[in-house]
Amino acid sequence: IYFLGSSNHGNYSSEIKIIYEDDSFESKILSFSDWCSGPSFGEKIAKEFSFRYESNGNKQNINCYLYIQKVKIPEGKIKGIIFSDSINTHIFSITLNQQQ
Repeated sequence: IYFLGSSNHGNYSSEIKIIYEDDSFESKILSFSDWCSGPSFGEKIAKEFSFRYESNGNKQNINCYLYIQKVKIPEGKIKGIIFSDSINTHIFSITLNQQQ
């Protein structure tokens, strides 16, 4: 499974539960680096930004990133994914297809 995401206020790992069509499940760890620190968990950089805006609207010239993280699973159809309630991890997209 490929996840597009990042974290803020530090690097974070959280548990996800993969539920298969036969109702079996397994837990995996999904880790994302802080979006402005560079990859720390083997993620690939999907998109790089040369600045960000602070909450007061000021432009901050710092490189920030969106990452692609891969979680290996066995063959089988997925029925669902349950995520933790980590408020600092952000998932923007999920796919089963390998990115080119």
